[in-house]
Amino acid sequence: MTIKQLIRRTIGQRYHIAIVAQQGTRTVHISSAIFANKRQLREYVEQMRLNRNYIILEVITFRSRMRYTLRTRPNPLSPDDTEYTTQC
Repeated sequence: MTIKQLIRRTIGQRYHIAIVAQQGTRTVHISSAIFANKRQLREYVEQMRLNRNYIILEVITFRSRMRYTLRTRPNPLSPDDTEYTTQC
């Protein structure tokens, strides 16, 4: 067992969530998507940059032993996407 696997097992998997603001208002939201890796987060940030209605204020990183999913593709998951699988 590697050190990364040991850390994941004891204190949980690292996840990222974005705090977004609606431009022109004082409305601030926590993104409804929880990202399992930075690649997913970067894709989301790029999408939000194209959408001129929202601004990314901050990204929060947290750990959880619960596994969260983000299924954005209709096709079956590849072995690289195993972190998308929810296990409660």
